[in-house]
Amino acid sequence: MGELTLAVFRALPLAKKPDVIFIVFETMRGANTGLVGDPHSPLSAMPRLREQITQGSYYFPRVHSAGYPSVGGAMGMHLGIWPHHTKIVFSSFLHIRSLSFPEILRSAGYESFALLGADPSFSNFTPWFRRWYDQIEYEPSRHHDGPLVDRFIEVYDERQGSPQPLLMTLWTATTHPPYDVPKESGVTPASTNEERYLQAMRYADEQLDRLLRHVQASPRYAHTLVFLIGDHSQPTPWAWRNADQVGELSSGHTWTSLAIFGGAQVAPTPARDERVISHIDLAPTIVAALNLKHGNHFFGRDVLNDKSERSVHSFRYGTISEESGSSRSIFRVDGEETLSYSFDREDERSYGSLEGGRRHPASPLPHLERTRDMARAWGQMLEQDQLIPPGAVEAK
Repeated sequence: MGELTLAVFRALPLAKKPDVIFIVFETMRGANTGLVGDPHSPLSAMPRLREQITQGSYYFPRVHSAGYPSVGGAMGMHLGIWPHHTKIVFSSFLHIRSLSFPEILRSAGYESFALLGADPSFSNFTPWFRRWYDQIEYEPSRHHDGPLVDRFIEVYDERQGSPQPLLMTLWTATTHPPYDVPKESGVTPASTNEERYLQAMRYADEQLDRLLRHVQASPRYAHTLVFLIGDHSQPTPWAWRNADQVGELSSGHTWTSLAIFGGAQVAPTPARDERVISHIDLAPTIVAALNLKHGNHFFGRDVLNDKSERSVHSFRYGTISEESGSSRSIFRVDGEETLSYSFDREDERSYGSLEGGRRHPASPLPHLERTRDMARAWGQMLEQDQLIPPGAVEAK
């Protein structure tokens, strides 16, 4: 990926070792970001971040999580791999040899911290995050994004004088069901889940905009990279009820977005990238952005330098979704049924598997049988602990 060995990187002056701020926007639904389609649509619910993203970042409005729900999102983003086609990696493969991007950065001298808005014991996150980060923090009283951002700013400011580069992760919470916002926000809870989600997203938008502006005002921002991404999406009630039309694993489950901010000397030039990319591309992109050279098992690529178009795959409980161009196929690993359709990439309802979105029957994407074979072979690799060869040093 990069050119600098860990020893060479550690010897660099601090200004040459970018801080990394990694913000995971819980359930950032792509259809509600305003980045595709009409930004003033009633669906759009993050106007502040949309303005920041479109004016000051290199961003991908079409990103798909490697899996669904958050357990698949956390795994894909940190480990750069797909889920097992039927088993849950965080539960079934805790003791396999693996290597996350935070572990690589820690080996390069990074001081790491993760602030979580939800209990990490849920879905067995705790042992993984303890493995990945020097310090993780979860406080039940901070279950809304306002207090989370307050705490993140507090910790960030305490570390302004650190002689080490920083990796600081924030995982938000308010946009997770039940989508409640704090009373002090003055918002009266809406009567439906969908309306409450939009209220929660607007609240999260305000808090994360505040956080970004604080980081951007820091003296360390000149050598800081900020990666803002959603961990997955969330189907609407209509999509859940109409899986025969949009698929068991639709873009409603997986469509989110990625924005990369930073100081002028370290961040990519702001631009919009229309390619569809995957969560598994995040880890190699972060490591490459630091110009680090390190062995890894990432299945993705550095999307800032590799400009190729690739199909994107997502996994969930034996179902695979494959997207290429303007077509999508949803199929079972063990089974013959396939749902395939084309869509309008520029319309948020069509692209997002929403009611009223245009879809047209299409031929299955080519090589689906090879994809099924790949999924089975990948499952065997996990089951046989073959991510990292026995005896290999996982990080130097």
